[in-house]
Amino acid sequence: MPVENRNQYLLLIAAFAAGVVVGAKWPVIRKKLEPWVNVAGDQLKDVYNTVARFVAEQGEAVSDRMAEAKARKRSAKAQSMAGGDFMSTVEKMFAPKAKARPAKAAKPRAKVQAKPKAQAVKAKPAKAAAAARA
Repeated sequence: MPVENRNQYLLLIAAFAAGVVVGAKWPVIRKKLEPWVNVAGDQLKDVYNTVARFVAEQGEAVSDRMAEAKARKRSAKAQSMAGGDFMSTVEKMFAPKAKARPAKAAKPRAKVQAKPKAQAVKAKPAKAAAAARA
C-alpha cells in the first residue's frame, strides 16, 4: 500500500500505536467486555434461530404447495382417463388443434389482362413455316 501524503503516514502510525496498546491491555479489556459480549452473543443466537426457523417454515410451505399442485394434476388426469371418458380423452389427444388467426381484410386480386393474339404469337417455328409454304 503506497502512502502518498503526510496525513496517511500519521493515520498509519496512529493505527499501529492503537494496536500495540490494545494488545498490551487485552486481558484487562477482555474481562471488562466479557459480560457485554456474552449478552450480545446470546441475543445474536436468538435472532439467528428465529430467522432460521422462519426460512425453514417458508421453504416447507412452498414445497407443500408444489406437492399439492402435482397431486391435483395427477388426480384430474386419472379422473379424466377413468371409465367412459377414455375415448373422449383419446379423441382430444389426437384431434387437430385449430389455430386462432386474426381476421384480415380481404385484398382484391390483381386483374390479369388477356394479351391480344397478335402479341401472343410472335413467330412461327421454321418447320411450320416451311410446311405452310409447300
